[in-house]
Amino acid sequence: MISDFFANVELYSHEGKAVRAAELSENACIFDMVSLCSFNFVPVAMAPELLEAVIGGSHPLEQIREIARRVITLERKFNIREGFSRKDDTLPKRFLSEPLPEGMPEGKYVDCLDKMLDDYYAIRGWDAQGNPAG
Repeated sequence: MISDFFANVELYSHEGKAVRAAELSENACIFDMVSLCSFNFVPVAMAPELLEAVIGGSHPLEQIREIARRVITLERKFNIREGFSRKDDTLPKRFLSEPLPEGMPEGKYVDCLDKMLDDYYAIRGWDAQGNPAG
């Protein structure tokens, strides 16, 4: 359930965001691999059962998640080859500098993006510029 997924994440802190981002990107990759829309209500934990029904064999979720990690790294290598770099891993300028004018996040804006990128790259095993090894 979505609310459970974000239950232990502090909304206005960078802490834990990279781990969540990595897991969400892996989940999206897994949905792509099993031909499910990312906007579905099928839990990612069902991926092994869905794969078994279509292609047979046993594919534990951690094995599928590892394949997703390799796909994400391959996509990153492709993007680097095409000229993308850490400078492209950003948000619109106003997200980073303009405090929100009202509501629950009033006065907040995204800070610590560089720290979150460092954390995300480390989770992926990439260098500080976001380059995968090899």
